[in-house]
Amino acid sequence: MIMVFSFCFAPLYSSLINKGDVPFHLNVRSAMVKTMAVCAIFDYNYSHKVNLKLVQVLSCTELDHTKSGSCTFTLVLLAENEDTHETNKYLVELYQRRRNPRKITDHSVLRFEPVPRVLN
Repeated sequence: MIMVFSFCFAPLYSSLINKGDVPFHLNVRSAMVKTMAVCAIFDYNYSHKVNLKLVQVLSCTELDHTKSGSCTFTLVLLAENEDTHETNKYLVELYQRRRNPRKITDHSVLRFEPVPRVLN
């Protein structure tokens, strides 16, 4: 059964790997993920004149675009507004471009928006 599964789906998976557009889930406890979240909140606070503070990173996914040397990170995080003491969930997309593999040359916040609350 496993051989049939791998035989049927191996070409599909290898074509995704070759494109380089496969999302990877990153460890939310890593220093890199926490740094990205704090920097995104700092940029958002500066541009929107609010006072958000990171509470917790819930998830982080990396989509690597190997041909262009860039990657996109999608984070879901909890942040507290220190003025109103209200905690909300936010969806954040970050873009990083590399000119060489060891140095990030450009980064920007593509999207930073609250996740709508679902009412039951």
